[in-house]
Amino acid sequence: MNDETRLKAQMAELGGKFIERTHGEVVQMHALIGQLGDGQQQALEQLLYLSHRIHGAGATFGFDAVSEHAAQIERLVEAMAAARVTLSAATLEQLRAHVLDLDKAVNSAAVPAEPG
Repeated sequence: MNDETRLKAQMAELGGKFIERTHGEVVQMHALIGQLGDGQQQALEQLLYLSHRIHGAGATFGFDAVSEHAAQIERLVEAMAAARVTLSAATLEQLRAHVLDLDKAVNSAAVPAEPG
């Protein structure tokens, strides 16, 4: 196995681990949104941390849809943290919708591509 093949195999393995970890983090994001609805503002910081990490790692591993959906969450949470967007039922619903979209993208990324 040459160096390029070895590197590709390592990146594929790391990408698979990223997708596995991200599944759990999406579940955590849903719970954090519930905490926001209960007024626990520290949940914003955790949502920002998770969305930023998923955004960057998704781009690194070539999961563009995962990265873009995480970026949407990150932008909304940043606006909420900066009080540019008020924490309302509509905002929480928008955040939930973005997390559902992220979940779908992660599930799609986890499905192996058909050999072609």
